Amino acid sequence: MRRAIHLDRLAQATEGYSGADIESVVKEAIEQAFVDGRSALDSDRLLQVIGNTYPLGEVMKKKSKEYAERIVEMKIKPAS
Repeated sequence: MRRAIHLDRLAQATEGYSGADIESVVKEAIEQAFVDGRSALDSDRLLQVIGNTYPLGEVMKKKSKEYAERIVEMKIKPAS
């Protein structure tokens, strides 16, 4: 039996996640599926991993703010 991937549920659950955060979630879910002897991913497994994951933007929020303030202080121009 093949289970569907519910993109709308996954998109809601990963709001604020970067591409790298989502990649990490998928890799973790694949590893768990392999260990469990499963050959496919499903939304439930992905949502379980998402529930145990924090996006890097949230984890590094304070540090990111410090870097942004420092860049303004240093008057660094954007590259483009």
